[in-house]
Amino acid sequence: MDRWKKWAVFCAAAVYLAVYIFVSYRNLLVFPFVHSDESWLAGLSRDMLAAGNLGVTESFFDAKPRVPHAMKSLFHLMQMGAVGLGGFSVGSVRMLSLLAGIICLVLFYLCVRRMGSRWFALGLTVLLSLDIQFIYASHFARQEIFIALELLGCLWILLGKKGRPGTGTALILGVVTGLFVGIHPNSFLCAAVCGAIMVFEIVRQAAGKDKKGAVKTLGSLAAYTAAVLAVTAVYVGISFQFNPHFLPDYFLYGKEEFELSSSGWARVGELFSFFSGVYGRDNGTYYLPDVRLEMIAMALAAGLSAAACLVMRGDVLSESEALTGESVSDSEEKRWIQNTRVILEGAAGLAAGMVVIGRYNQTAVLFFFLFGWLFAGQVLQLFEKAGRTIGILILAAGLAVGSIWQIQNQRPGEAENYASYLDQLAELVPADAPTIGNLNMEFYFDRGMLKDYRNLPYVEGGVETYIRENQIEYICYSDELDYLYEHRPYFHAIYGNTAFVRELKAFCETACREVGRIHSLEYASRVNSLRGAEEWGTVRVYRVKQEKQEDT
Repeated sequence: MDRWKKWAVFCAAAVYLAVYIFVSYRNLLVFPFVHSDESWLAGLSRDMLAAGNLGVTESFFDAKPRVPHAMKSLFHLMQMGAVGLGGFSVGSVRMLSLLAGIICLVLFYLCVRRMGSRWFALGLTVLLSLDIQFIYASHFARQEIFIALELLGCLWILLGKKGRPGTGTALILGVVTGLFVGIHPNSFLCAAVCGAIMVFEIVRQAAGKDKKGAVKTLGSLAAYTAAVLAVTAVYVGISFQFNPHFLPDYFLYGKEEFELSSSGWARVGELFSFFSGVYGRDNGTYYLPDVRLEMIAMALAAGLSAAACLVMRGDVLSESEALTGESVSDSEEKRWIQNTRVILEGAAGLAAGMVVIGRYNQTAVLFFFLFGWLFAGQVLQLFEKAGRTIGILILAAGLAVGSIWQIQNQRPGEAENYASYLDQLAELVPADAPTIGNLNMEFYFDRGMLKDYRNLPYVEGGVETYIRENQIEYICYSDELDYLYEHRPYFHAIYGNTAFVRELKAFCETACREVGRIHSLEYASRVNSLRGAEEWGTVRVYRVKQEKQEDT
């Protein structure tokens, strides 16, 4: 009978996954909108592929200070493979994220399987797959979905070991965490999660008079830390080959680019501001779905899980043991408490890691959502089988309706999609013409032809000198630049000092000829508050006049 149950779950999961992959693929290019971060990362991967060197920097940022390093080398190697196979396109690099998202679902199922039955694990995995934040991450050509994959893999191992891995397992966890530094430095958030779980377990063991167990777990923590540092040291060593002044340059870059010099207490406050911004959809350029209900529900689930853990530890377990004679260590209640404890410890570690790093990118909220769904699963486990089933069905229906509505609401019409935006660009500017414009145009241009206007705050000798020296032929001037200039210095953290706008506009009006306009409410502006506004939906395309000609 158990064999048939396994087969039934497998068939149901396979059918659902096949449908999910098909639907996701169909919507891969339209949700979410193409962000300049995607063209940034893919463009750098293309530059690396062409140069055959992981140490090159972005061709579109030839004036903006850059720090070559190996910290994202594995991610760029994967993108180089995708670009080599599928060409330089949004679809090629987004397919990598979709693949990582599918693996995440499998790992999430395995995590929940540690907590409950196969059908329950499948049900909770369906809920995660329907969450708009997860769909967004698995369609977005950035690294968050890969770090989520790493996090779920480590949690699966730690849940199986009750938060107390042996030395060998800890070494494996450390190597995995270290390797993923090659995806993104945010892999250290996973290190914070794993480290926090082991630290809490050491404290629990020591407080429970299990000195031998505490020492053993302490040894595992030391092995884990050593493995992470050893693998990270390889990336650091390679980075020094790229740049002999890597460390001071890297930390200076973080301080200036991301303002990572805040004090400890200020960073704690920034964590709350981070959640507040995600809740209120207060954002600069990223798409932020409406996840207010999920955030409230997940916060309640975390609180209920913690409260139930305390109550069950003090009352229910003792009663269960007295009535059944069952060993406390083997009871379902004990297993529930152990799993909840590991999840709580991991979530605390994630929050602490965010504070220590001090980098609050809104897309990183995905990591907290993974824990949120695990907490939701633990709360559902407190109900009888019928209650769990009804709860999952209600949540699945709500998530499906909400996600479909948000995707359709964000999905642009045929005239406003990314392909239309690039088609309009192609009518006015050759792909092989040196051009200044928004980085979200990178997927159209030949390699090295686009220069992002975030370069301009850093040019020496002024904007005109830069244009002449680089033989720029076209300037794509977004009306958004006027808004950025009028609201300076608010956007300086994203664009640098926008004082260049005045000089660039004057140059366009006096030394260029307007050859046409691109109209796109979706892509003419990067700032979310301007998206969809007719006033800011135009990109004016200018052709630079030759110095000794009046007209061309």
